[in-house]
Amino acid sequence: MFWFKPKIKIEKEGEEVFIKYNDYTYSLFNLNSLFTQHYWDYFTPLPLLFDSPQVLIIGLGGGTIAYQIENIFNNAKIDAIEPNEEMIKIAKQRLKRTNILKGDGYKILSKTDKIYNIIILDAYSNDYIPEEFISREFMSNSYNHLEKRGILAINYALTPPNLAREDKLINYMKEFYKIYIVKNLGKSNFNEIYIGSKNVSLENEYKNINNELTKNYPDLITCIESYKNCINYGT
Repeated sequence: MFWFKPKIKIEKEGEEVFIKYNDYTYSLFNLNSLFTQHYWDYFTPLPLLFDSPQVLIIGLGGGTIAYQIENIFNNAKIDAIEPNEEMIKIAKQRLKRTNILKGDGYKILSKTDKIYNIIILDAYSNDYIPEEFISREFMSNSYNHLEKRGILAINYALTPPNLAREDKLINYMKEFYKIYIVKNLGKSNFNEIYIGSKNVSLENEYKNINNELTKNYPDLITCIESYKNCINYGT
């Protein structure tokens, strides 16, 4: 519980626009590029694995990931969950096709019967992932809401509160998923992406990616390279 009203600020530095919550950056936009050179970009290779990507984003923030997927993948359908009304208003300034749900991502996922190809978890309270998402119940719930080749992708900031629970998270993920860790996320030296895969072998899928989109978005190729070199953490 906050004993003060959390503050959301929009700051511009050169060509970058930062959406900050209590001085923690929750979203970033580059005025001259769809890509930010930070961790947000590195979720963009995931929809390449599906013909008509059905994506759920838990923790929309200012909408960076949804904005990128909307603009790169015309056939993607995106649901996004965000509890903060002010953040939703900011995100709506850029988003055109994303279906935004206001509320608690854990509870909404528990109640919906929708099935997705990709679930992206980017839910934070300041610098740590809320405890309900570091739980066996969430891993089970996410697994049950993914199709047979589905993927859970978690933005994992390497902060002390998160690092203290890393083994706990991995152990719960192992009960349901094959685990990969994607490192080298551009300028985001303190973030990694934890991938829980039901059946997809990332090391094989990204070896021969040949898609027209990679010609149109050279930055997408850079992100794919990090997936080619991801760590197979096993099951």
